[in-house]
Amino acid sequence: MFTQLKQSFAFRSGPIYQKMCNLLPNPTYIPGPVAPFRFLSMTGSKHLDMLNQCLISLHQTWTLRPELILYSDGSVSNEKIHATFSWWKGSLQVVNQQDLLSWTSTCGSESLNSFAQKEAVGRKLACIVKEASLTPVLWCDTDILWYRPLTGLTPESEIELKVSQDYQSAYDGYISEKCPEILQNPPYINTGLVYLSIPLHLNKQMEQWLNWVGEKPNHFTEQTFLAIGAKLLAAPLWSMDEIACLQSDRFLLKPSYQGKNWLARHYVGPVRHLFWRDAFYSRILRSR
Repeated sequence: MFTQLKQSFAFRSGPIYQKMCNLLPNPTYIPGPVAPFRFLSMTGSKHLDMLNQCLISLHQTWTLRPELILYSDGSVSNEKIHATFSWWKGSLQVVNQQDLLSWTSTCGSESLNSFAQKEAVGRKLACIVKEASLTPVLWCDTDILWYRPLTGLTPESEIELKVSQDYQSAYDGYISEKCPEILQNPPYINTGLVYLSIPLHLNKQMEQWLNWVGEKPNHFTEQTFLAIGAKLLAAPLWSMDEIACLQSDRFLLKPSYQGKNWLARHYVGPVRHLFWRDAFYSRILRSR
């Protein structure tokens, strides 16, 4: 019975910690050297608070200050996004959905445009390839918290694509069945964190795979396309010891990051409730 109560509290504690996080004041922005890449994400009314905690954790742990490019998913105004992140005194650009879809309609890929029109993850992929065609970008899902500085992503490193490892295979079956030899074996790929410095949609190795993304898209299509890219381009990966991705601790009551050397953690669906608890404790313990 006691074990069941602990597990129940772990799952139900998320909204409580979320409210407590939102009661904490935003940090005072501390300037720093400009990062050699831009920070890219997409947010909406359901994810605005989460992205705020993500950026607060970045501000707490990084010395570099990336330029921010935040896309609205259409459920929140540009003005609301600017207001939420008014504490961030560095460069901040907010882009709406229509500007993104205008780009996909002229990007030269009917399949990517179709994918972006149909699925939220299609718009995520479009954001990444669009912005990376201009300058290097680091895409970060809103459900990631940072615990240490991110290093090694410089022009001198000549990294074109970098993604993180996943504890499971989570791919689009329609596409992956066309290339089982590429995706069937570990390491499995997670695209909560994506560094890209090339126009991937123009890469000849990826052209045939891009043509499939608009056919029968689902929640895993974007991850599958980028996983194929990572394998074909022999891209380096962040290990799960660097960017944690796990669900084995979903019943844990204490903060999950304590005693770990993680750069960050991606709080995927089964452990999403842990995001708010870890965000809260990392902020109050760091402030002491």
